[in-house]
Amino acid sequence: MRFEVLSPDGISIEGISYRSRRAALRALEQWVRRYEWQGFYSTVRRERIPLQDLPGRCRVLEVSRGS
Repeated sequence: MRFEVLSPDGISIEGISYRSRRAALRALEQWVRRYEWQGFYSTVRRERIPLQDLPGRCRVLEVSRGS
C-alpha cells in the first residue's frame, strides 16, 4: 500500500505517493511550512485556514500500489 496527501482543496500536495504513512505525514509537515511566510493557507474558494489547523484539514489516503 502507498499513501497520498490531499490538500483541503482535494489536490495532491506533491503529485506523488509515499511508501509509508510516516513519510506522507513528514511531507505534509514540510508542505505546511511553505505557508509560514503567509501565515495561512488559502483555498480555491478563498477560505483562509490558519497553519495550526491546516494538517487536520488535509487527508492522508491509502492508494493502490500503481498510483
